[in-house]
Amino acid sequence: LPPIPGDCIEFVGNAAAAGANTALLCRDCRQEAETISRTARYVELANRADFQQTFTEALMFPAED
Repeated sequence: LPPIPGDCIEFVGNAAAAGANTALLCRDCRQEAETISRTARYVELANRADFQQTFTEALMFPAED
C-alpha cells in the first residue's frame, strides 16, 4: 500500500449499488465491465512467501516528523 496523501482519497458511499445501477442502465458500461472481467487475472497473494510481511508493514501508520 503506497503512501497516498489524504486529499487524494474520496468517500464514494455505496459504490456497489451505484456500479450495479450503471451496469443495468448503460449498455456500453456493461460491455466494458464484461471485457474487464474476461481479461482480469486473479493472483492468490496468500501463496506468495513475501506477501504477509509486506502487507503488515504497509499497514503501519507513518511516523510523524
